[in-house]
Amino acid sequence: IYSADGATVATGGLDTTVWLWRAADGKPLYILCGPNLWSIESLCFSPDGNRFLSGGRDDKRKAGVWEWTLPGLAAQPCEAGPTPVELQGRRLSLEGVEKADTLQVASDGQRLFAIFEDSIRVYNATGDSSHALTVPAQSCDTACFSPDGGRLITVSNGSNDVDVRDTATGALCLKLYGHNHYILKLTLSPDSRLLASADSRGRICVHSLCNWTPA
Repeated sequence: IYSADGATVATGGLDTTVWLWRAADGKPLYILCGPNLWSIESLCFSPDGNRFLSGGRDDKRKAGVWEWTLPGLAAQPCEAGPTPVELQGRRLSLEGVEKADTLQVASDGQRLFAIFEDSIRVYNATGDSSHALTVPAQSCDTACFSPDGGRLITVSNGSNDVDVRDTATGALCLKLYGHNHYILKLTLSPDSRLLASADSRGRICVHSLCNWTPA
């Protein structure tokens, strides 16, 4: 994943750390470590580049969210030395999130959602806070936020349709159609103006985020 200015790339996986690299030449800048962090599921730079968030699992396989402060990276990327600088982060205290099946941080770095067996919880990711919203969902497979964070876009297990919900209230605002088979994946375009949904038979539908209709 790239930072907002495109100068830094973040990678993470099962090696218990997140690496930040200088995009221009691939030199490592930082190694991000966190208390009990074991695996990485999602990565996100804050829009100003001063914070970094990761959703993942701890050494007991419980879900969690870790946060790092990136000193000076946004204003003046550091020179890559012979070894990257190690930064220790902190684990955010978010009520109930450790039982989540999946965690995803929004691109604005302000929200994240946690998928549970029977619901989706939307959390504020700006500090230690309890969940702000619970949306009932039947075995949700995939989800993402709209560009402004005002809509939560979800697909339930085995569904052919995309549900668009109000992030503030959880109310169902709209359904997006176009698939005859169950949807496996949702993704936003780089400019966040289009939503693509892909189903089990290889069909991809592209929806405009301007009016929430198929493009």
